[in-house]
Amino acid sequence: LRYTFEITSDARWVIFRIDTDNTALLTGTSPAINTVGGANTITGQCVDTSSTVTELTMTVNGNQLGTVSDTHTTGPLTWHAGLVAYRGPSSPATVVRFNDFRTLSINP
Repeated sequence: LRYTFEITSDARWVIFRIDTDNTALLTGTSPAINTVGGANTITGQCVDTSSTVTELTMTVNGNQLGTVSDTHTTGPLTWHAGLVAYRGPSSPATVVRFNDFRTLSINP
């Protein structure tokens, strides 16, 4: 089970649940997403509120776009982080910078 937080060049955004059946948990459009040459800062927050519920919050450029709770049967999750960048052949180059990448352990 994994989650992705995605934006597109036409200001659409989506929080996906990826497992045996890929599901868009929450979608929308937002003027907070820079669509013409501007950088976008994307934050995806995943918080386990119980052993079977994860609360997901997506923020772009400091604007909270949406929050959704997802119920899963896999018990407590082990978190992994990753980044995927898609771009079409005619789209401008994609530049990715991490300026505050952190991992936190709940069991120090």
